[in-house]
Amino acid sequence: MISFADIYTEACLRHGEQEAQRRLPRPATAGELEDMDEARYLSLMSRRIFRAGLRHSMVDARWPAFEEAFHGFDVDRVRMLSDDDLDAMLRDARLIRHWRKLQAVRHNAAVLYDLRASHGGPWPTVWENLTLYADLQGIPKANIARIFDPFFTTKPVGKGTGLGLSICYGIIKKMDGEISVNSAVGLG
Repeated sequence: MISFADIYTEACLRHGEQEAQRRLPRPATAGELEDMDEARYLSLMSRRIFRAGLRHSMVDARWPAFEEAFHGFDVDRVRMLSDDDLDAMLRDARLIRHWRKLQAVRHNAAVLYDLRASHGGPWPTVWENLTLYADLQGIPKANIARIFDPFFTTKPVGKGTGLGLSICYGIIKKMDGEISVNSAVGLG
């Protein structure tokens, strides 16, 4: 596998260092994350879930409908959505109708609510030991060791960059955090 340093060097040679730097995603600062309320955080997490396997521009174009359907991603309201509520979303043509991803939004709202309740403080004092769920399908054991590698993907050529988890890993490590995966096929 080609290292990120080698890829970055090649990008600098092709486009110049300034342009290569401009193209890199900018991680939010600790202050920006602290200023973000839990509704915005849930919205961003959910958008990342729905972007998985889809054109980001298509998801982004539909996101205002998601904001409306999920009540502005108010954690208290989203965690209380019933299966019937989610089933109604499956019939809403404005949304991306994926049952497992819709369930993941509700589940992650419940996790954020529980963290807030158990730590006795406002968001973001609950960031330690955060457990989130993406699509609930699970990851084959052979892939778990590689999922944080830059450009690792199980998608066909042209259908994904394999940078999402690598970028997350880099951001979390830069903030002296830890990230790990516990998954099995069929168990999430």
